[in-house]
Amino acid sequence: MEEQEALEKKGDWSGEDALEKILLSGDNEKIKAQYKKALGKYARSNYLFGMIHAIVFMVLIICIYLAFVVGGPANLIRAIKNLGGVKQTVQTISKAGMIREAIDTYSIYEADEADYEAGVYKGIVSALEDHYANYYTKEEYKEMMEADSGTFVGIGVLVSLDEEDRLEILEVYEGSSAKEAGLQVEDRIIAVGDQSIEGWTTDEAVAMIKGKEGSEVTLTILRGQEEFEISLKRKSVDVPSVKLEMKEGEIAYISISQFQENTDEQFSQALASAKEAGAKGLVFDVRNNPGGYYDTVCNMLDELLPEGVMVYTMDKDGKKVEEKSDANCINLPMVVITNGDSASASEVFTGALKDYELASVVGTTTFGKGIVQSVMPMEDGSAIKITTSKYYTPKGNNIHGKGIEPDVEVKKEEDQLDTALELMKEKIRGETTEN
Repeated sequence: MEEQEALEKKGDWSGEDALEKILLSGDNEKIKAQYKKALGKYARSNYLFGMIHAIVFMVLIICIYLAFVVGGPANLIRAIKNLGGVKQTVQTISKAGMIREAIDTYSIYEADEADYEAGVYKGIVSALEDHYANYYTKEEYKEMMEADSGTFVGIGVLVSLDEEDRLEILEVYEGSSAKEAGLQVEDRIIAVGDQSIEGWTTDEAVAMIKGKEGSEVTLTILRGQEEFEISLKRKSVDVPSVKLEMKEGEIAYISISQFQENTDEQFSQALASAKEAGAKGLVFDVRNNPGGYYDTVCNMLDELLPEGVMVYTMDKDGKKVEEKSDANCINLPMVVITNGDSASASEVFTGALKDYELASVVGTTTFGKGIVQSVMPMEDGSAIKITTSKYYTPKGNNIHGKGIEPDVEVKKEEDQLDTALELMKEKIRGETTEN
């Protein structure tokens, strides 16, 4: 305090000047250097922001002139009204630059240019009150499209990390190199090449296993107490999202895990196989199905419904778009099993069959997601996803936030399939008696 009071007697020591004089008068060379560096960056930032203001101002003058010359007074008035928004944009750019300078100067954490850029775009999208909106970098968008396509290049297994950081095989896909090599459910992958996966995330491990089609990858496998190496060729794998199982009483049980890009093709194949096997009834299981492609579920419903509206959407301007089925349809009794995690496209599927009174719903109330998202690719390979419309069942019900209630409520998940099968047997017996 005494030192500062003595210094204050030498001149005007208020505000930022005081801070500068105190910092530069001390003996701490590190503080001096950091402060001078910060001043330099701040000066460069002010120069840059000044240039931005000047350029924007010139562009505004040109736009106003063109608006008046080309469009007359009406366009000029509109241009002037937009000045407030442009001014706000300039202020936002300036503030973002100041925040960036503060982070670069003082933060103990670092980010590269790509991180800053992606952060800006993600921030813009996150400003929406839209839980499902997102911005995807080029790499993220590519990964999302691959996952949604239902096809990827790899060895053909579904995996998850266990408690000991080992990659446990949960499922081995038919026709994959893993299946051909004899890998089994509950095998553990403990190394990729000569690298242990200990400490890796699931995504990091999967990225190492995936690769160019036709290339090979060597894995170290733990099966029980036995440890061995195996080399597998990477190839294109279709991930099954539809599974058919014939149950007692000539009932076709068809589970649908999600509505991927190729799910409608798999669904058509399952229906054809069920018919060939002499199915007298269809039980569809969409429990824990989070949804997927809107076009895919519409293609699937077209095979089940008579001629008419399957579903329709309404955008922010009230524009209504209907999806219609043709007259070709399957003529078998149906049951749909649902739970609280049956969402979005699963509810489109369930709602349409219920509204047409073609299927009974067994289980618990669905999730209640009655809105549709659109993915919009950008020129640089990135993309945004935003909610663009609400959807309605054929009878005009929007189930967002409400869900679809079952006709037969069965709260215990282990009892839901048995209940559905018994209900289907009753339906089949009833149709047999009528005939």
